[in-house]
Amino acid sequence: KLSHSDVNVIMLKEDGNKAFQAGDYSTAITWYSKALDLDPTNHVLLSNRSACYCKQKDYVNALKDAEQCVQFQPKFARGYCRKGAALLRLGERQEAMQTYRMGLTLEPSNATMRAALEALESESTTTSFLDASSL
Repeated sequence: KLSHSDVNVIMLKEDGNKAFQAGDYSTAITWYSKALDLDPTNHVLLSNRSACYCKQKDYVNALKDAEQCVQFQPKFARGYCRKGAALLRLGERQEAMQTYRMGLTLEPSNATMRAALEALESESTTTSFLDASSL
């Protein structure tokens, strides 16, 4: 049975998801943050908020959330995808490559991480690839 707190987290996450899909990343961050106040180790919320920060080009906070995400759930491949994207945008290419490789060991079919890693390895990263909308 879900507790009152669990139901609130689910509702806040859904509100965050709606705002994200509408492109309202600031509002989505607010909803995800409220949900994280109730469930601070929720890796999915951290991943989602990381994506919002990335969309806003706030790569430092995107990285912080992604790092917490993989700390709390080391088997969640999307967390590595988020972390790799933030690292790449912060200019940490080697660490981004290592992060994508770790994520691909968990989810070898992840096309986003595979494409990012291949682009990094070939040193031919394009601007369209760096567009956060590809995440």
